Amino acid sequence: MFNFSHATDFLEFVPMMLMVAIASATDSLMIKVYPKPPKTLSDGTGPLTLKRLEQLLMQEMAVL
Repeated sequence: MFNFSHATDFLEFVPMMLMVAIASATDSLMIKVYPKPPKTLSDGTGPLTLKRLEQLLMQEMAVL
């Protein structure tokens, strides 16, 4: 399992880390998604919006 919330708090690294997780054949991904990430109380800048998650997954699925 690859847990993005523990791997980085910087959104700019999430796309690269997603590629690494998929390339390393990880069994599962744990990605925290919030409707308003900047307003989360506990996860800093790390969470994604649903729209951004969808974009990243579509981009990665195209590579596979």
